[in-house]
Amino acid sequence: MGKIKVDSHWLYEVKSGCFEYYEETYIEEEKMYELKPSIRIGMRKAHKLVEFMREEGHLPKNVDEDIRKDDLKITHRHLDIIEKMVDSYFSSPLKIKEN
Repeated sequence: MGKIKVDSHWLYEVKSGCFEYYEETYIEEEKMYELKPSIRIGMRKAHKLVEFMREEGHLPKNVDEDIRKDDLKITHRHLDIIEKMVDSYFSSPLKIKEN
């Protein structure tokens, strides 16, 4: 049989509780199950890595409560303005054209 291409990829191995990284390679089909990961990271170390990457600015930060509160204030203000516009439109007297 011929060789097949295996793309590089990460996966979570449930049985071992580790994240595994497999580099791109070409391998004989019958040896597919013999493929070994080039990197194995346990769950605890993975969390520390993510924490480190956030601190170093490599990952986007989560929205903090202050930003969220400001956004909610703006959204509520917009809703108030829209509500007033709708109220004023429906409360104004209707002008009927006569022929």
